Amino acid sequence: MSKMDEYMVVLPEAHPLCVKEKIEIEDLENEPFMLSEHGGKTAFTRRNNFVK
Repeated sequence: MSKMDEYMVVLPEAHPLCVKEKIEIEDLENEPFMLSEHGGKTAFTRRNNFVK
């Protein structure tokens, strides 16, 4: 059994990946992205501002 990490992906509504129910890490290969520390203030603020 392998451990899987979950990440939040924030995209504009018109982005081609928005039509996918599940986004694989390979789908993000050519996309710009940023990571933040787990449980940090930045991640908490971002999650509260984007998740509806």
